[in-house]
Amino acid sequence: MTGPSSFQSGPSASSLKLGTPLIASSRKARVVAELVAMLLDAGESLAPSYSAEFGAREKILAKAEIGAYWLYVVDKIAFRLLSPSERDEFVSTLEESTIEKLSEMGMNRSEFARLVQARYAEYSAYKK
Repeated sequence: MTGPSSFQSGPSASSLKLGTPLIASSRKARVVAELVAMLLDAGESLAPSYSAEFGAREKILAKAEIGAYWLYVVDKIAFRLLSPSERDEFVSTLEESTIEKLSEMGMNRSEFARLVQARYAEYSAYKK
């Protein structure tokens, strides 16, 4: 795996025919993105007293780390199960949906992109 895409949106819906595998991958990615979004808040839900010790900046960075981790995990699975074009569309849509959610929470897009690149490099060094 070479890492995440450039966090740019994939092809426009108008450039693809409805019902094509890429559209299906994009829709599936949005479903997975909702799951990732739910996981971003899991830490605060599971350990509210621990979470209270951190400020807003630490909380958004923790959520960004969670997002980067799950992007990596899902990308590894997509790499094994999808064709290259389906994977590209799937991961691109998932990344864009995740960064949108994190942006709404206060995370800077370029900072998150750098974090994801760093985590992909770090995680890919781990043995399988």
